[in-house]
Amino acid sequence: ILPIDPTAITDRPSVPSFGTQGKTILVLDDDPSIQDLLSHNLRRQGYEVIGCSDGDQGLEVMRAKRPDLVILDLLMPRVTGWEVLTAMQSDAALRELPNLEISMLDARGPAFAMGASDYLVKPLRREELLRSVSKLLEDELTIHVPATTPHEAVPATR
Repeated sequence: ILPIDPTAITDRPSVPSFGTQGKTILVLDDDPSIQDLLSHNLRRQGYEVIGCSDGDQGLEVMRAKRPDLVILDLLMPRVTGWEVLTAMQSDAALRELPNLEISMLDARGPAFAMGASDYLVKPLRREELLRSVSKLLEDELTIHVPATTPHEAVPATR
């Protein structure tokens, strides 16, 4: 996913909604492969997804676009996820924004103390991710797996 202008979301083909009601999720992770994997799975569920790889850019997008949920990697260079979470809690406009922290470290205690809405440890399982997102957005959980072609493999789940 390429860096985006925080004031513009590119048009995407419409996707069927499965209880998502056109909700937008900001995925904030410096690892392009993680960002792509999360975005792919969320779009398959009918969510609109904005990808950012930098904490400052993520905060700009939050203020400009007001996503329904933020998925935030805590271990990023320059502006860490911890700093983004602190900035969110200090900003009255962002404080109530649901956020799902993800990290290779199990730091649930400090994350919840700082205002995390939920916390998942990498590597993420698809069902675990979708369950958390559905809970935070108060959506009905219906995991959508579209038919595949011989050239498209469904990501393995545990």
